[in-house]
Amino acid sequence: YNGFVEAVKHTNGRDVQSSLFFWVKFEGSKTNQWCRLPHVKPFSKPETKPSTAQGASGRTKDNAGKPLGLSAKKPAAVDAERRACKSCKAKKQTIYHCRVEKEHDGPDWDQDEEHAPKSSTGRVIKRKQLDIPDDAGPEQPPVKQQATVNVKQQAAANAKKPTGFHVNSAVSVNWGKYGGKRYNGIVTRINMSKAPQPVEVEFEKDGTLSWVSVSSVKVHPDADPSDIPEELKLGCAVRAQDPSDKKHKSRWHPGVVESVKWTIGRNLEDCLLFRVNFETSRTSQWCRIHQIKPYSKLDLLEHRACTRCKGEKRTIYYCRVEKEHDGPD
Repeated sequence: YNGFVEAVKHTNGRDVQSSLFFWVKFEGSKTNQWCRLPHVKPFSKPETKPSTAQGASGRTKDNAGKPLGLSAKKPAAVDAERRACKSCKAKKQTIYHCRVEKEHDGPDWDQDEEHAPKSSTGRVIKRKQLDIPDDAGPEQPPVKQQATVNVKQQAAANAKKPTGFHVNSAVSVNWGKYGGKRYNGIVTRINMSKAPQPVEVEFEKDGTLSWVSVSSVKVHPDADPSDIPEELKLGCAVRAQDPSDKKHKSRWHPGVVESVKWTIGRNLEDCLLFRVNFETSRTSQWCRIHQIKPYSKLDLLEHRACTRCKGEKRTIYYCRVEKEHDGPD
């Protein structure tokens, strides 16, 4: 292929042929490649036509028997930039002239020649392929380190943003491929340093724990009062099973309804989720409707919420036994 040498490097080798390394610009593909000496050769001698003009003596050949009027021999290596420019055929300008004068647009004539690398002959070396390492300045940080910095910055920014939920909030989580599906769960931990999945959720379906993103978590809305049974509304004294009691899951404990949420489900019983504050353990747990029941009519009077302990949500029965404050009778 036709081309011209842009740079020559001296590499490790036993002799000249194995030490010289040529950076060649190919005309057809307009790409650069490194070539060894056996892969590079000069242009062949140009063909010349004998001149029909006779000399002063009328001879057409010289003493050596060669025809007169031959053009002077050209060097073996032809400078590619001295050839006629295809864009200026009418003016018969060379590529070198058009490149310097910039009379028209060229493929790479608009680069900064003052700061561009040059060969030993002063010609600008154009590197379309990044096979030659540039003398760059300071070393760039590795991609992993930059990614770590971005994650830390994102975690710090997320820590300042309000999430709209907190630990023990009843939520639905978008889980799965191709848009996923929403599942009911309870927020167990929030750690913004674990971005982009800083929220740990316990799924109600199988009890598994998973870290999810903030955007996939949605807080359950409050249930409509008309959908809640009359004896299980907010502030009602109830008996409920404590989900955290692993030894006695079927045991019923006295408590008070703190809130009711509307979750994902097929029917009314599956959608209602009650938060019950238990009197004995003084903790609050989320219970389904099959884990909660109202008091009987005989116990209803004493197991209603005490009007003097609304903040702690104690029942009249509890305050009467413990005698935490004076009662009317």
